[in-house]
Amino acid sequence: MSRDWTPHELHIADTYSFKETGRYLHDNIIVYRANDGKEIVVGAKKYPELFEKYPNLTFLWSSDNTKEIYDKGYSSILDKVEDSLSLIISEVDKGIPYNTDDVIYKWYLGKLDPNFYYCEENNKAFEEYLKLLMQTA
Repeated sequence: MSRDWTPHELHIADTYSFKETGRYLHDNIIVYRANDGKEIVVGAKKYPELFEKYPNLTFLWSSDNTKEIYDKGYSSILDKVEDSLSLIISEVDKGIPYNTDDVIYKWYLGKLDPNFYYCEENNKAFEEYLKLLMQTA
């Protein structure tokens, strides 16, 4: 497992990238090319229509996972999570205290999984939270 950036750290890097270069990290479109010539696109803008609706989720979490939930018909859940995440980001950026028991807040800071921070485990716990929301929708 890797100790990748928390969503909050990734947001900070994205902000500083723009300040330094005039370009956001989330604007990068990464294309992997396999030996057979097949191209695989990754990154926040893999699905541009989803990036427009859910820029924080597609960049800080996963564009593929966001698309999977969207395709299952749970856009209302994604809307609520994106709105909450936007508010959290805004308040954290301004240094305003936020509800520390909030699941999305814990995920954003990389503290949703109670163990030492690993990106995969934090995201796995976030996926379980979203599945619970889908079951109760």
